[in-house]
Amino acid sequence: MLRSRCVPGGLHLIDTPECIFPPQHQLALLALLKSLVSGNAQFIIATNSPILLAFPDAQILDFDAPEITPRTYDEVPVVKFMRAFLADPEDHIRKL
Repeated sequence: MLRSRCVPGGLHLIDTPECIFPPQHQLALLALLKSLVSGNAQFIIATNSPILLAFPDAQILDFDAPEITPRTYDEVPVVKFMRAFLADPEDHIRKL
């Protein structure tokens, strides 16, 4: 669907694509975004996906802070959480 609607040179607004794309398809979406960005397309994407947030040279803005705050990938709360969870899922589950 995105391939047919997103065009080089366009400005595209996408809201939480991770809701409809499993992780392997999020990687395919990254490849599509990379291709379109090389054709001067621009994207504003609302996401909590660590995969999509990893897009090279993405400007990441945190809207959950008291003020809109620029973040590096490593500073994003969901990235920190997922790293901690994947490092020791049993510990996180035990704490439920």
